[in-house]
Amino acid sequence: MEITRTDSQARRFDPTTDAPPVDPTLPLAARKPGGLGLHLLKNLMDRIEYHYADPVSTIQLYKKLE
Repeated sequence: MEITRTDSQARRFDPTTDAPPVDPTLPLAARKPGGLGLHLLKNLMDRIEYHYADPVSTIQLYKKLE
């Protein structure tokens, strides 16, 4: 399965390299908001690809379904 999302007004942000790491084991009170969605995608998907061609950002998510 492949999911492609394109945004023609997004700023350049590569979620595969630009997102700071998240420690999901920390208590909620000790965490800064944000980042858990990307953490979830990185752990559930087999592969994530990001492409930027000014001004269009495209992210492709790949998951092998068995």
